[in-house]
Amino acid sequence: MPSRTAGRSRQPFPSALAPGSLPLSCVLAACLLVACSGTDAARAEGTGAGAAGYPAPLRGRWILQGVACPPPQAADSDSLIVVGQDAIVRYEDASRAVRVHQLSVRPAVWAIDSLLDVAGGGVGAPVTEVFVLGDTRLSIVGRDGAATYERCD
Repeated sequence: MPSRTAGRSRQPFPSALAPGSLPLSCVLAACLLVACSGTDAARAEGTGAGAAGYPAPLRGRWILQGVACPPPQAADSDSLIVVGQDAIVRYEDASRAVRVHQLSVRPAVWAIDSLLDVAGGGVGAPVTEVFVLGDTRLSIVGRDGAATYERCD
């Protein structure tokens, strides 16, 4: 019986990812988790979940993929996010984590419930986002879609 691949070079199924890339299956699983989970960060805060901090590997300055990092003192970039221990600060809003659950170690994946403060209004809207950390990139998946960032620091 003749081989189906006779005369063609056989490409093995890719088992390794390009440096810094995230597996599509991981991003899709994160999207599914966000879409199917009920966001109840406010209730989690009130039921003894306590104040949660953002995981240390996520902390630092991140810029949307393909955009140049601004100088550290610049705070006017709408493509920059700064992840600290207690908050994520964006151009016009900030989030405070109230519950952090690590879903995977490699790749590092967290589901984080937080309270979103838009434009300093002080009213925290509950949000759930999934953070997928690769070697050099961070993808954040939420109800509005996904964004991929590169580390500035």
